[in-house]
Amino acid sequence: MPAEMEKIRTDVLVIGGGGAGVRAALAAAEAGTQVLLLSRSPLGKGGLTPTANGGYHAACVPGDSPELHAAELIRLGRGLNDRNLVHTLTQNALNEAKRLGEFGARITWEVPPKPHEPEMTYPRSLFIPGREMMGALRKGLKRTNRVTLREYCLTLGLLTVDGT
Repeated sequence: MPAEMEKIRTDVLVIGGGGAGVRAALAAAEAGTQVLLLSRSPLGKGGLTPTANGGYHAACVPGDSPELHAAELIRLGRGLNDRNLVHTLTQNALNEAKRLGEFGARITWEVPPKPHEPEMTYPRSLFIPGREMMGALRKGLKRTNRVTLREYCLTLGLLTVDGT
């Protein structure tokens, strides 16, 4: 006998419990929507974010700016990068780091005296280890009742009706 199918209604469905997926779920919840977050493994145990060494770039020293950071990334990417995505990343990087701190992440705010990359004008490297980031995001999820988390949920496809 087949298992009974569970029907869940939600405003937003997020597939993927890595750093980007959890942050997207939190942003949707902060906007006032009900969110269903599906993760194939327990949060913080799968995906790439927990294994990240912690380099996090943001314009965070006097004289630097998100616009300069974006211009340097586009130049170093030889114009192949998505300019809108680069601008979104650089405009939001510092506030997202601060938001992770609000969720409880321990962040090393002391940037090195020189850039790690010789092609960059300013040092931009903060340090937020991936496990620390995921722990903070998990704490953020616990602060809201707008996100329903389903772990051990492998998503193989998505069916829609009339494209909606």
